[in-house]
This record gives sequence, C-alpha cells and structure tokens, in this order.
Amino acid sequence: MVTLARKGGSIAALLLLCLGGNCSAIAEGDKLKALEFGDILTFEQTLPTKLVWSYDGNELRALFQPDNLDHPSTKCFPVTEQEATSGPKRPCDLSAHRSRDGSKIARRFAASWFIEYADGSTSKHAVTQLDALGSIYPGIDPIWSRENRYFASFDVFAPAQGTHDWQPTERDGVRIVDISAELDKKQKSISRISVIDTGDPSSSVVEQLVEGPIIGADWGADGTLYFVRYRTIDYEDSEPSTVLFSWSIGDVKPRELLRVPGRMNTMYPVVSPDGDQIALAFDTDTKIWRDFLSLMVFDLRDDAVSRLTKKHYIAGRYEWDRNGNCLYYTARNGGFASVRRACLNGNDEVIRQDELRHFNLSMSPDRRFLSYETENGYGQRTVRVLNLESGAETILYASQDFRKLFNLGSFSQIEFSARDGLQLNAFLIKPPDFEATLTYPMIVDVHGGGPGSRLYLQAPFTIGTRPGPLEWHAWAAMGFVVLVPDYRSTGTYGPEQAIERYSEVDFSGVNADSRDILDATQSLFDHDFIDINRIGILGHSAGGARASVILARSDLFNAAVLNEATTAGPYETFLSQITGERTGSSFENFLGPMLGGRLSDRSNEYARTYLLELHQIETPTLILTGGSTPKRAVPSLTSEATFSILRQYDVPTRLVRFVDQGHVYSDPNSARLAFHMASDWFQYWLWDKGVSDPTNPDRYAR
Repeated sequence: MVTLARKGGSIAALLLLCLGGNCSAIAEGDKLKALEFGDILTFEQTLPTKLVWSYDGNELRALFQPDNLDHPSTKCFPVTEQEATSGPKRPCDLSAHRSRDGSKIARRFAASWFIEYADGSTSKHAVTQLDALGSIYPGIDPIWSRENRYFASFDVFAPAQGTHDWQPTERDGVRIVDISAELDKKQKSISRISVIDTGDPSSSVVEQLVEGPIIGADWGADGTLYFVRYRTIDYEDSEPSTVLFSWSIGDVKPRELLRVPGRMNTMYPVVSPDGDQIALAFDTDTKIWRDFLSLMVFDLRDDAVSRLTKKHYIAGRYEWDRNGNCLYYTARNGGFASVRRACLNGNDEVIRQDELRHFNLSMSPDRRFLSYETENGYGQRTVRVLNLESGAETILYASQDFRKLFNLGSFSQIEFSARDGLQLNAFLIKPPDFEATLTYPMIVDVHGGGPGSRLYLQAPFTIGTRPGPLEWHAWAAMGFVVLVPDYRSTGTYGPEQAIERYSEVDFSGVNADSRDILDATQSLFDHDFIDINRIGILGHSAGGARASVILARSDLFNAAVLNEATTAGPYETFLSQITGERTGSSFENFLGPMLGGRLSDRSNEYARTYLLELHQIETPTLILTGGSTPKRAVPSLTSEATFSILRQYDVPTRLVRFVDQGHVYSDPNSARLAFHMASDWFQYWLWDKGVSDPTNPDRYAR
C-alpha cells in the first residue's frame, strides 16, 4: 500500500494500491487505467527492424517483426507528399538485393548467390565452404557497386568464444580440458568479402579473407570497395586498432589507407558522390575508445584527414548530400538525438531537434530524401522522411501511443549541474496525476554502458524483451518519481571529460560518474515534492558498478538494487579478464590503454580496487545476476563479493541468480520476476518495513 504525504506531514490520499508491483488506479469516470509492469510484457507491438530504400528512391521498404517473433511482414511506403498519406500499398520483398539501376537482383540460397537479370536469365555463384574457420554468420548488408556491375557480400566466421564452448577430451578414462591446447588452436574472428562480377555471369566468386570483423563498407566511383576492419583485443600481435582499406577485384590483398588507434567499432566508411572523399566517425582526441566520436573526412587524393565536428557526439549513421559538400548526421542531445548537417566549409547546423531520439538515418539513392526513426519518452516509435528540397517532414509509420491506453505520468529531460559546473542531462518521470503539494519517494535508475554509452531510452528489466521507457512509467504508476541521470563518461558532454579521465587514471570513469549521479539526485532536493527519506537506487551493468561505489561513499539512499553489475575497479576487472571465460586472454590490450601501460610497468594502477570500500555500505541491497555464460552474463565476481561483504557486516542483503538468463532478461517471465523482486524490496525498505520480510523466498512464489 502506497501513501503519499502532503507537505507538513498530514496524509493526503491513498492513490494507488500496490501488492508486489501490481497496481490499479482508483476509477474516476472514464479515466485510463494505470500502467502495470505486466502490461508492458503482454501488449504486443509490431516495430520496424529494418528499413531499405527502393533503387529509385520512391519507396521506403520496412521489415516489421512482431514481438512474438512469428510471421514477420514487410511494407512499402511511398515517400512523395501526395502519396505518403495513403500509407503502405503492398508488401515488399526484402530478401532480394536490387542493383542501383533496378536491372539486377541478387538472392542467396544456402551457400550460393543467384543473380537475376533483366532479360530473365539467372546465374549461380557458389561461395567457398570454410568450416575450419568456425561457425559462419551474416556480416554487414550486401552492396552493389555504383556502376551496377559488382555485388559484394560479407560473412563472419566466429570461433568458440570461451571455455563454455570447449568440449572435454578423454584420456585414460578421465575427462579433461587442456586449456593451453585449446588456446593454442583457438581461431580469431575472420571476415570474408565475396564479390560477384555480373558483367561476366560465368565468372567465379572472388573472395578475400580479413582478420577481424568488418563493420562497414562502401563502393567508390571507380569500382573500388572501401571497408573498415575492427581489430579486437584478442589479437596478441598488436594493440587494438581500426583500419580503413581499399580493395579491387584485381588486387591480391587489400591496401591499408588509414589506421586509427583504438577500438572504433562504429567507424563506418561513406564515400562522397564524386568518389574523392570518405566520411568516417572516430575518436580523434583520446584514440582509445569511442569516448567522443567526431565526424571526420579522409581525402583519397592526398590522404589528408580533416575534422568536421568538435562539439557534438556523433550518434549513428551519416550521409553525404547530393553535391558532396555536406554530411547529414545524428548528434546526441542529452538522451535524445537531433538531425544535423555539417559542411566542408565549417558550417554545422540543426535540421531537426525535438524531444525525440532520431536514429537509423539513411539517404535515398537519388539523395532527395532523408529517412530516420524516432522514439520518445512514452514508448512510441515513428518512421519519418524529410524532403531535403522542401524541408517537409512526413511520418510514414507510428507505433502505438501508450498515452491513449494508460494513464501515464509526465516524461521530461532536465539539466543539472555537477559540482565542478559541468551541465549534464537526466530523464525525470513523474507519477500520473502528479501534485506538487505532495511528497513522493524516488527511484534513481543508473543506466549501464559506461564510457562511450549514452543516456538510453531503455529501462533495465525490459531491455531484453520490450526495450523502451515504459518500465519507468510503471514505477511512476506505483507512486515513485523516477530519475534517470546521465554521467560524464558517456562522452555526450565533450571530449575534455575523457581526456581528464585518462590523465587522472579514473578507471572507466567510476569516480567522476558517481559524483555526477549524486549531484543529479541532490539537485532534486530543491523541489519539495521529493521525500528525501525514501530514495532508492537501481543500477544495471556499469550502472550497478557505479551504484555500488555510491553506496559505499554515501548514506543518501534507503534501499538499493544492483542488477547484473559489472566490475567497478581496475583490480576486479583485471581478475575477470584473466580468469573464467577470459582465461589466457590478452588482457593488456584491453586494460593497458585505460591504465597507462602494461602490468609490469603500472602494477599499482592495476591493483586499485573498490571492493575494499564495500564494507562501508549500510543500505539494504538486493543483488540480481544472470547465470548463463553463453547469453553473455557478466562475471559474477562483483555481485558475489558485494553480497559476501554485506552479509559479513550484517547489512540486509539478498543475492538471486537467474540461472538461465544472461546480461539482460530475454525471457518475459524472468523479467517479470526480477521487477517484482525489485519492487518488493523497494516497497519494504521505503514504505512498509516491518510488515513483511523481502528476504523471505516465499514472498516471490507467484
């Protein structure tokens, strides 16, 4: 039972009845019902999962995947203003890859590509079977060359990833795993480029193998393929790097054009219309990780690299305009993202900026239209097209508006000041029928990701089943104000933050981020509607790591939930990189850049840990972890250590392992149970302590 107190201490009203997270609003005429967590899991949405332009730029084709994974559908959306209002006219075939002039179609069946020509003929082109390289997976999308002659496709061969993939052998009747032998024969990820010359239908497929995953590719004006290979931390022979290559069918091997130090796994090459320049996005300030992504241009004529953007973090894809003078891109705007245009002459301007996250940007082949998706703080997604000549924006598709189904509270993006003056953003969700004369308990939800992440419009318990912000509205419907603060290591607030973090050897930014989260929380204390004696903190992944450090250094929070928390400090991260699934890994390739060098030279930095601070935690803490290594559950060292220390010091705590789940809850029943455990924990320690015992396992029998 949740009660809210009016200022001055008198009880104002019983607004919601909550039992284990199940809430129902008091009926007031035709008032919409309050959102419950179960509503999020049971309400089926059909959202676009892939958008593809037609070869002539007149249609945007969308693949829709229902929540139940059955019967995916496709739709064609006309994009001209006079036709768009009529909606989709017919299904689309997205299994076919049509050439840029529409004269040829490529389709794949098993290990062969089939090319269909305008005269009705078909050619078959088999790719080589390479079973010894590991399991084969589709790579990036296939692409046709500009002159419509060459067709390139991409595969990735992924070997066994860790000890869970290694099969025991038997020796003298004893089952063993020889770790050394397994590591010696372990293959690295290999990408394959397969190019078909449709000018000669009888020709064989030309193949090129590349170490590491290919993250992006584009054809030049002269039939040259440009691609970027991402060098992972598992290659012992060199430091992590990201490399731009060029390759033509006649080349024996690709030619290296540009090597960028660090792991820039979003450095997609986009060739200008005249073929002279390539747009890329990478971190040119720290050259370690995508701490702050800038829009860069590589000039093929003189190998010069120029920087187009300095203030805005590049949030996704980017596209050249028709003349090759400017690039359209999406840039972070707190937790939202705007559409901008940066030009070679130095101009950088906003094109679209609302309380929306714009993403999945794509240019039509004729460069007349720009398409993108949006999402808002109420769980609604749209597909939109911008006419670059008229400036008119058309909404082609909009998912369900949950504000018409449920009585949702308000969602807003706010700004707060950190103690050093840096301005950061946070999401603030207020309960339905919010009254400023009442005081409300608050949950602070610390997002995951750490350095280079973002203020996600996705909440932790539903990210694996129904990703979006509705989970926060479910908390709000229970009577909570929900604060979702960002922190500086995301990179959203400028490259200076990463430069300072590395200079101070603030591993993963935990120290500064923790201060930001505390500052965000305390910034709301100026508002009388927050009950400062009823504040809970919820941290997922890297957010859990930050929450654990905060709990050790502050008594601000009255209850805590740590969900699949990652390691917080260098030492515990070091241990996780040399044991378990990472046994025998090249740990210095990962840790060295962040800690300033090798273990032999920087042992004091490697030895720094937050674990020895955890005995200072006095906040009742529920700890939830995944249990499935194949599903990418994080090493449980931090969760188990936190639980052991809290238990030793008689701090109320509970550790629950979801045996069949990974880093996120991919099963709705698991997501529901985890949310109910968290809501029970908060309800007990923030509201009705003494009425029930949240550590009693029977409480979770549903």
